[in-house]
Formats: sequence, structure tokens, C-alpha cells
Amino acid sequence: MRKFSRTVEKGLFAGKTEFEHPTGITKRLDRLSEAGLFERRPDPDDRRSALVRLTQKGRAVVDRMLEAHVANEERLLRPFSPADRRALDTLLRRLLASLDSSATRSRTQ
Repeated sequence: MRKFSRTVEKGLFAGKTEFEHPTGITKRLDRLSEAGLFERRPDPDDRRSALVRLTQKGRAVVDRMLEAHVANEERLLRPFSPADRRALDTLLRRLLASLDSSATRSRTQ
């Protein structure tokens, strides 16, 4: 989410965040906007769309979340040696690639 410090179209945001449909995030964006974490503007090129962007407050929240996430990940991986971490990384990448290709096939059928 931190990569959305620049303004993006809401539909692109939905795609980048793994939401199925852009309208599925409207309520979430409303709550985030009300909390002062996002700015929303009409898209000058498409009246049906909105442009969204993290505010300074939103970027600070995301940065804190990322720090907590990285610390938690480090805690979880602490028992593993560097070689074990590399092996786990390889296996998880293969699993993710398999899941991605399965999801793509099911959407196109």
C-alpha cells in the first residue's frame, strides 16, 4: 500500500490490492478517507472514476504497519538458518506461482 503515495485510479488500486472488483473497496476507502488516511479526487479523464492517494498521515500509518510486519516476520523466521530461509523462500515462491497460475486459469474459463 505504501506504493500508493502517488495518485492512482481507484480501479487500479483495487487490482493492485487483490480486490475482485473496484466497487468492493468503496466502503473501505470511505472509512480510510474519513480517518484522514486517503485523499479522493474526481478523475479528470473519467467522470465515473476517482483518484486516490495516501495522505501524510496515511503514509505514516503504513510505515508503522510495515515496520511491525517486518519485525513480526523476523520473529517468525528467527529459528531458521539462512539456508533454511532460502529454501523456504524458494518453496513459497513456487507455491505462489502455482496458485497464481491456477487463479488465472479459473478466471479465464
